[in-house]
Amino acid sequence: MRKIFSFFMFLLAYNPISHAGSGEFNDIWLLTRDHILDGKLDPTKKNDEVELSMRLNSHHNKFSGEYAEIKNDSVFIGETYTARGTTLIQFFQYGKTFYVIHNGQKVDNNRYVGTWFAVGNLSGDFELRKK
Repeated sequence: MRKIFSFFMFLLAYNPISHAGSGEFNDIWLLTRDHILDGKLDPTKKNDEVELSMRLNSHHNKFSGEYAEIKNDSVFIGETYTARGTTLIQFFQYGKTFYVIHNGQKVDNNRYVGTWFAVGNLSGDFELRKK
């Protein structure tokens, strides 16, 4: 039993799990989504959602927010996870009749990219970056 405990302590010491910094998302962020699920963000202002301002608040690895400049009842909640040098993001948008799940990863300081899926058979790629 002592050997098992020592092994787990070794794993934690050399492969720690950490979270995004407290307050990382406390600001205005821009969400851009296209409507073609192909791993490349290629939005057009005509058909896609380009640079939608979101007011986000966070504590440790959790955040919440809402649109900042458009009238919309959507609320956003999400989390980030960091391990092995990679930060993943998952956030959910929900409104009265619209639901979206976003999954992605951090690719640069204050910039996340990934894919999204919504009700109504909608999907595509997204970018979330600090304004």
